[in-house]
Amino acid sequence: MPKRINRLPGIKQLSTGKWQARVYHERGEESRNFSRQDDAKVWQRNLKSDLDRCPSGITRSKREWVVTLLTPTGVVSKEFADLDPAISWKGEAEKQLKLGTWIDPEEATLTLSEYVPKWKKNKVEVSGKTLATYNSQLRVHILPTLGGYSVTHIRNADIRGWIGDLADEGVGATTIKQSLRLLNQILDSAVTDGYIVSNPSVGIKLPKQAKAKAKAFTADQVDALARECGKYGNLVHFLALTGLRISEALALQVRDIDLVSKKLSVVRSWTSDETGKKHLGATKTRETRVIPVSPEVEKILEPLFLAKGLEDFIFTGSGG
Repeated sequence: MPKRINRLPGIKQLSTGKWQARVYHERGEESRNFSRQDDAKVWQRNLKSDLDRCPSGITRSKREWVVTLLTPTGVVSKEFADLDPAISWKGEAEKQLKLGTWIDPEEATLTLSEYVPKWKKNKVEVSGKTLATYNSQLRVHILPTLGGYSVTHIRNADIRGWIGDLADEGVGATTIKQSLRLLNQILDSAVTDGYIVSNPSVGIKLPKQAKAKAKAFTADQVDALARECGKYGNLVHFLALTGLRISEALALQVRDIDLVSKKLSVVRSWTSDETGKKHLGATKTRETRVIPVSPEVEKILEPLFLAKGLEDFIFTGSGG
């Protein structure tokens, strides 16, 4: 930058024929060249006026107006080409700081699609099968519409509009309810992580769904189903008599059944990870339970014990 000595702030014509306007301020000298002298005068007059009315907390640097704030997340600076937007942003930011609703501008641009991976990293308590279900709901129902929204800019009206679109597309009420529940869970996490101040999905009501009365199979229907399943008909009868989930029944090992005391222990279940691969894990309730073995169940189990070790599975497919 040229030394200020022997130079006066003002306007001069350059050898190129253009007019140069200069203004001095706290951060040094600022100049700009114009084709017309009148344009140079207007720029100089406007900049001097802006410098005079510029409030504290805003400085002029590198031809930009810079707002600097001390926030709970540290010092935040934001640049503006014009002074009025800088003053407006500073006022709104200070209002948020006073109300305790401050959101860091760097985080304000984070979209829902960008936040979901952060949310999933903390879902250590969720089984792979449940996470796979979440992925499907996100991919099919949530992110196509809301994924591009900034997390801080998702509004209650946006969510209601999304629900209306799903209903218009013929998506079932149960699926909509589950998708909204998942979105609510994600946005609750965003509140905890400090990305948003409140959850915009709270208070949204869905149309009431008429619940169909559950109908149990009759004995004849169970027999018919078992016949259709051929050599796996014993599994159908076992499920009907015990009430076990199929993933629990298929995980039963010889050591889990005590035909002397007529008891059966449900200690594990087959589950899927996020990729769909099967693993042995805890039951859905993560608890071990014991159920009685009736004479009918004992009759099914006895032939299945033959030539098996304690850790062999009771029900096996053609591959063992």
